[in-house]
Amino acid sequence: MERKFWAHVAFNTFGPVQAALTAPHSAHRTLKLIRQADPELFELACTVFGGVTVTQNGRHKNPGSGDLVLIDTSRPFQVDIAPHIPMSRVMILRFPRSLLPLPSRDLRRLGAPRESGTQTIGALSSQFLRQLARHMPELSPSETSQLSTLTLDVLTLVLAHALGAESAVPHRSAYGLSPRQLRRQSTTASTTVHAD
Repeated sequence: MERKFWAHVAFNTFGPVQAALTAPHSAHRTLKLIRQADPELFELACTVFGGVTVTQNGRHKNPGSGDLVLIDTSRPFQVDIAPHIPMSRVMILRFPRSLLPLPSRDLRRLGAPRESGTQTIGALSSQFLRQLARHMPELSPSETSQLSTLTLDVLTLVLAHALGAESAVPHRSAYGLSPRQLRRQSTTASTTVHAD
């Protein structure tokens, strides 16, 4: 028997990074689907509003508003965006693992880490992603192209922090900001970052 499916998803691209703003739904990637096609991507999910549950590697994450969760699409996972909160929204960035100057094997061992959206690096990253989600429908192709490098810089910094490998981040981004300067911009939010 066929089952009806409905979901609202808005897409955009920032260079090699694909962005999606999703409404409540469930997504389940199985071993069978992975064997059929494995593009070797990571997904970074940011809760814009409402709630979401992410299950991977036997771990369940319930990130709050602004929190970030890394998902490895080469391993089975399930994402449930709170169906009981119709206005729930999650921003998902998909990008090739090879894009980051960080060892993929180390990132995969993190096991779906959660970066707090109220603390230091996580605060900076979640603020950027939530603003990106808010303005994504208004961005022109030239604007998304200009934002692509900054988006990749933010992804690199937050994941390097989760690994404790900030030394692997280039001294300065394409916008002339060092990791220390990027951190300084978010110090008013809080003081620590943690990954489960």
